[in-house]
Amino acid sequence: MEQRREPAPVGVGDLAAPRLATCSISVIAARWGFTRPEHFSQAFRGLYGLSPHQFLQQSTIERAD
Repeated sequence: MEQRREPAPVGVGDLAAPRLATCSISVIAARWGFTRPEHFSQAFRGLYGLSPHQFLQQSTIERAD
């Protein structure tokens, strides 16, 4: 079984951080100990109600406003 940290507010911060804007969701997932991005996405969706991709789209729109 894969050991990892669950996505937490810091994980959300990583997705929204300008310094990590060029990182893929796979890289962010690996930073949080996930070896498979789909597991990160499932856990993220379970905690926040949207996928990491949807979160990125939403945060990009909010920054543009």
